[in-house]
Order: sequence, then C-alpha cells, then structure tokens
Amino acid sequence: MNFEGAPVCRIVLCGGLASTFFLPSNAKQRLALDLGVVLARGELARLLTHHWAFDGLGEAALGSIALFRMRRFERYLGSRKFVGFVAVTQSIATLLLVGGAALFNRRSYGQPYFAPASGPYALIFGLFALFHKLVPVAQPQLVRMLGVTLSDKSLMYLVGAQLFICQGKRSAAPAACGLLAGCLYLSDTLPFLRSLKLPRFLEPLFAPRRSAAPAPPAPDEVVEAAPAPPAEERFQNVQPSDDHVASLVSMGFDRDRAFAALLACHDDVAAAADRLLQG
Repeated sequence: MNFEGAPVCRIVLCGGLASTFFLPSNAKQRLALDLGVVLARGELARLLTHHWAFDGLGEAALGSIALFRMRRFERYLGSRKFVGFVAVTQSIATLLLVGGAALFNRRSYGQPYFAPASGPYALIFGLFALFHKLVPVAQPQLVRMLGVTLSDKSLMYLVGAQLFICQGKRSAAPAACGLLAGCLYLSDTLPFLRSLKLPRFLEPLFAPRRSAAPAPPAPDEVVEAAPAPPAEERFQNVQPSDDHVASLVSMGFDRDRAFAALLACHDDVAAAADRLLQG
C-alpha cells in the first residue's frame, strides 16, 4: 500500500489493523470507552484508547478501505495540520459521546452507561465530511444497480453507510459524532480549529522516510536522453473547460494551479483534484 506523504494515516491504519487482529478480546475491552469504569476507577486513558482498534474484523476491513481512500487529505493538509484535524475530530466526538451517555444515564437512572463501538470512527467520518465538500463528482453515472444510478463517489458512501450501521447504535453514535466534528472543522463557526497543527519539533515523529538519492552516473558513462515526442503530440493537449476550472476554484484552489492541473490531466476534473490534493 502506498502511503507516501501520508505517514499519520499509515500509523492509524496499520496500527489499528494489527491491534484488531492480534489483541485478545479482554485487552480490547480495556481499551473501550466504558463511562462507568472511567467514572468509578478514574481510567481516563479510555477516552483516548477507544479510538484505536475496531471491535471486529468486518468493521476493520471497511474502515481500512475508507481510511486508505481518504489518505489524500493528509497530503493536502500536510501531516502537521492533519494531526490537528485528528485531534479535533476525536476530541469533539469524545465530548459528544461522554455528554450524551451521561445525559441518557440521568434520564434512565440505574441503567448501565451506553458503550459506543471502539475504533477510529471519529477520524473516518470526519474525513467523510471533507470528502463530501472537497471532492467533486467526476462520473455522475458510473454504474446502475437495481434501478439506481451511482456516481464514482457513491461507492465510498456505501462503504461509509455499512460502517455506520454495522453495530447498530453502538457504531452509529461515534460515526455521527465524527461527522459532526468534521463539519465543525470545515465551518466558520469555530475558525480556530483549522489553525491547529502539530508542533514543529514533533514533526520528525511522523516524517516519512526518504529513499536515498540515486548514485550519479560515472563520468565516462553516456546517458542517452529519451527522444522528444513530435511537436504535433506536444500540442494536442485538451484545453480545460471553464466549468471544470470554476469547480476546482470553488474548492479553494488557485485558478492558475487549477488550470494547470486540468491541462496536465486532459480536463479530467477528478484526476486534477487528486493531483492538487497531493500537492
């Protein structure tokens, strides 16, 4: 799997998968968000650890697909700012879950506290908020199933819907909280959220490894340059349409960069958006 430029996503996905596969069930229970245990024993670490590993393999597979497809946003934001996004979505989601569980328990006195499903639901569904707003529909009629026409984005929404309902309200609650946290991150209600980022001195913890530069050729070695394509082929680029340029500009990209990306991608707006997000 290619996680170049997305080291945080690699850590979350690979670490979460390994924990889901290899941790015994009793160890996963000690990571889960059990508000009764948090209040009775003061195990505050559960407020963080419940975001780490999924409860089962099915949820882990769906979450891995979604997170792998969403790694483009770390390349777009940069790893330092992406860590801030992770912290924002998980913190807001945890506050909403704890507040909702406490309110429900107050109304249902004597009942055990609600225990949400474990896993990076907040991060994944926060990324779905970015996916909905920033990624345009490239193929509105990609496939037709059971009389319903699906676009290229619909397939990702289906993955998200399955993850949302996989454990009923136990998975729906953290997913909805993560989606709300992602919308708050994008909105102008709390603009300071978008300025949060990892301190620069901690950046080496997430810096991707850089491969060694190739050795220069020997002085007596002759390197033949590839022949240039004919002039006719170099000037047969498809000119970007104004609608596609305007679509990318509405996503926040500079007009000149949007035009250049569309020109390089032969007016394919999805490929151009992905090119811009990857920097």
